[in-house]
Amino acid sequence: MRIGMQVWGSDGDIRPMLALGKGLITSGHEVSIVVTSVDDKDYSDLCHALGLNYLRVPPRLGVDIENLMAKTGSSDNNLVMLKALLNGLFFPFLNEMYKAATDLCSESESVIGHFSTYPLKVAALKARLPHATITYWPGMVPSTQRVPEGLPDVGPWFARLSWKFVQIILDLLLKRRFKELYQREGLVLRHIIPDAWYSDTLNLIAASPMFWHTPSDWGTKNRICGFFNMPEKAESWKMPSSMEAFLKTGSPPVYITLGSSQKLDPEGSMDLLVAACRYLGCRAMIQTASSRFSADTQEGDIYFTGPLPHNRVFQRCAAVVHHGGAGTTQSATRAGLPSVVIAFADEQVSWGNALRRIGVADKPLRYKKATPQKLAMAVRNVLHTPAMTTQAANAAAALREEDGVKKAVEIIENWYKAEKNT
Repeated sequence: MRIGMQVWGSDGDIRPMLALGKGLITSGHEVSIVVTSVDDKDYSDLCHALGLNYLRVPPRLGVDIENLMAKTGSSDNNLVMLKALLNGLFFPFLNEMYKAATDLCSESESVIGHFSTYPLKVAALKARLPHATITYWPGMVPSTQRVPEGLPDVGPWFARLSWKFVQIILDLLLKRRFKELYQREGLVLRHIIPDAWYSDTLNLIAASPMFWHTPSDWGTKNRICGFFNMPEKAESWKMPSSMEAFLKTGSPPVYITLGSSQKLDPEGSMDLLVAACRYLGCRAMIQTASSRFSADTQEGDIYFTGPLPHNRVFQRCAAVVHHGGAGTTQSATRAGLPSVVIAFADEQVSWGNALRRIGVADKPLRYKKATPQKLAMAVRNVLHTPAMTTQAANAAAALREEDGVKKAVEIIENWYKAEKNT
């Protein structure tokens, strides 16, 4: 089968899609992927290693990303942040993404899109092509059996009402811009959720069922299949000698990364993280976002690093402090480590609560309310709670038994056969 894929977002959005693409290739399919990286990152080498036909759209964003993220991060309202990011990093490239989507549909037998890439859904509808979506957060998939994350669960009646409220708010905020493409192509858009963001027939949720149960009203359309891990051999990475020396000369450190969220406040976040480590007096590795703390340098018991493959380093650490991104959450758990979550957005709070439910983290901290003392105490509690360490090891053993890519490929193949027979 010739499969077209499209993804928009940060590294945490793109890498799982590439991992799925590799799984589809291993199963005998030909895969082409269109990537729009909000980090303006080139994935050509990685896609070549995976065997994926790769197109970067646009070739360069030409956006002052650091300034945009800093302005976005000043808001406490997650919906305002989302709208600002879409206005700065999505809508300006909509026509280019839609052109790439129509080209994908013209050369593919089915298409699979990151949930945000509604231009691919429009193109697939026009071409009458089977279209599936991928999302990473079950908490944003409606169900009459549970309320949206963060709201009190007071019964099925409230679940239905609360999801309707979420639908209305998103439509008020975003629908005008979304429906422009639909109207231009002679289509009707009812709601952002589920109509724009999710497939009409198959929405795969790349998350471990360890964290989320599947509501019965999802049927066969919304399927939790497990996280999409990148094959280790796909990336050539050699640990810097200075990092190796740091890891060998003391107890396992706490690894600290705030992922792409750190761009929302690069200098302030580094001040917070460094101060917390010094207050606690722990050995730590901090993924740096500031020129004041250069990668592969060390200050006392703190080693600063750039981005790196988490699976290569987490296994040598004692705990992970992170932003509650879907990928980092599952990578830390797969490594058998307890977590401390510093959340910038509601989705990240939701993942922090999922970690808490399975006993490998305490209540997540909100970044806006975090102080060095609060963060230090949260890390100390994790490091000195043996039950949490034991549960993290148990969770890791269970998570390593999952193969989200393999499960997703099986579902996609069966879905495609059913689509072709309808």
